[in-house]
Amino acid sequence: MDIRAVAVSLSVLLVGACATIEEKPNHPATAADYSTVRHRYWDGSVSTGVSCQAGKPVLTPEYERPTLMALGDSIYNGVQSGRINWRLAEWSPPVYVAARLDTIEVDGVADRTGKRSFYTPQYPILATKGRNAEFGANLEAVPGLLGLFQLDGALARDLKYLTDVYRPPNGRPLVENLAFSGANSVDLVAMTPRLLRSAATKAIKRGKGRDAFTYLNAAFVLNPMRLDCLDDMTPLDQVALRKPRFVIINIGANNGIWRAGFNGSRFDDPACNAVEAVPAQKGRSRCSGTIRQFLDGDLRADIRTIMAELSKVDGIEGVYINGLIRPSRVANLVPTSDQSLVEDPAYAATYRLDLFGSKRVIPGTQVWQTDIDVDGVNRRLKADVDAANGPGRPKFVFVDIDAAMAPIDYKRCLGSTGTPRAGCNDGGKPFPLGKDLGLTCSVSVNNLPARINGNQLGSRRDDFCKAIESGGLFSIDNMHPSSIGYSLIAQAVRESMLANGQFPIEIIDRGHGCDPKLPQSCTLLLVEPGYSTTDSNLRRYELLSTVGEDNRRHLNRMRKIVDFFQD
Repeated sequence: MDIRAVAVSLSVLLVGACATIEEKPNHPATAADYSTVRHRYWDGSVSTGVSCQAGKPVLTPEYERPTLMALGDSIYNGVQSGRINWRLAEWSPPVYVAARLDTIEVDGVADRTGKRSFYTPQYPILATKGRNAEFGANLEAVPGLLGLFQLDGALARDLKYLTDVYRPPNGRPLVENLAFSGANSVDLVAMTPRLLRSAATKAIKRGKGRDAFTYLNAAFVLNPMRLDCLDDMTPLDQVALRKPRFVIINIGANNGIWRAGFNGSRFDDPACNAVEAVPAQKGRSRCSGTIRQFLDGDLRADIRTIMAELSKVDGIEGVYINGLIRPSRVANLVPTSDQSLVEDPAYAATYRLDLFGSKRVIPGTQVWQTDIDVDGVNRRLKADVDAANGPGRPKFVFVDIDAAMAPIDYKRCLGSTGTPRAGCNDGGKPFPLGKDLGLTCSVSVNNLPARINGNQLGSRRDDFCKAIESGGLFSIDNMHPSSIGYSLIAQAVRESMLANGQFPIEIIDRGHGCDPKLPQSCTLLLVEPGYSTTDSNLRRYELLSTVGEDNRRHLNRMRKIVDFFQD
């Protein structure tokens, strides 16, 4: 069986499933019991500051003119290793930016139980039948072969619970981070919770769990309390309603380019499959055409629409729009040749797709050409963003995320054995973690696929030093960054805001170092890239979110399943 077919069949099961089945009896079984649990990300307060009057939302001052709002896809949602949950949502790039803007009070162990005005979706702690609530596919806890074929049923139950039964205990009908896994540019301007739930119902009937997850996760993010007056509002409508000072946007990967890094697609391949082409507002389809058309056509047009609409909103000072990242930089494309391309020695002659032990080889010329195509889209997108600026408008800024990632593109010049290729001289460097970690060794991470030494990870400092063999900037799915990688994306956004003079309320070092007893005293340290592992508990968290506990055993099992189908 061809590996591409295996990847597709497994993705339907994996990317659309709720993966972990570990029970946590000390966690509440219902939303009503949440008050009995100490939370790291909630102070227990309940808000009801939005009401529906004559079919329209009416806001209290609490919801008006927030400092920051975010629009985006799985990167800004915080997805790692194929899934999202409440904890991961609280380590997304927008949260890093919000904390530095003093809109989230962070204590010395990175808890967020104090004041805040930037909220992520409050996903449930538990799903149905006592499972930890993990929406998507937790590749850090892949079940056995039989479990794979049982996941669609669990998915349907848990998604139904998320949207039909569960209501966030904090009662917030609107959140500031409006990013959701699978979002493309059409979703931001022409999809609503009502349309998304309709698409999900059809997807579940067809057995398309992955698509159902995308649609229902989006519907939950956009309307968690199921208010009817919010059901026909797009993400862009919500931003216009609330009038934030700053808007940060990360969109474009799901306009097809993710396929280049995940399964080696070319720019003129289809951007999506037929089941993704669901109806959107204004007669549009949610997805259509080739990757080239969906990026150079739809993405750019939708970004122009977003900028035009936000220009009409009073009080918005800055809009920061991230560019695309070259597919060659993601962990899933691994150099497999000691020869460099004649056309460009920064590229190997061949690459392989790493996830699930794939044996598929991609010509280096294809990877090189796709990167050139992405660079072209970024140039044209930047020109569009620059052209939107003018008197009486917000400051529109193109954030060159790819340029920010280039210095840490460690695998760029590597050969088949992990040693540098001859003739390639512009490879990146491993990223060193914070010097104040108090570790017993020097620790760096890179953009190779994550590998760990041994099955169990402890929280001792020496364990931290010994655990990572390679990788660390990307999570187990090889496409979504780890929380370290996310902190670097947030850093690029923050530096862009600073360069444009739009970080006026940034918190400052208060001169007393990191004292857990003093609110916000540790924020500067904890949001600095690579420093979020200062506390021993955070070191363990960072390892788990970077490489996954027991992930080698799980991934080896998955590779055996793939090999079985290939043979």
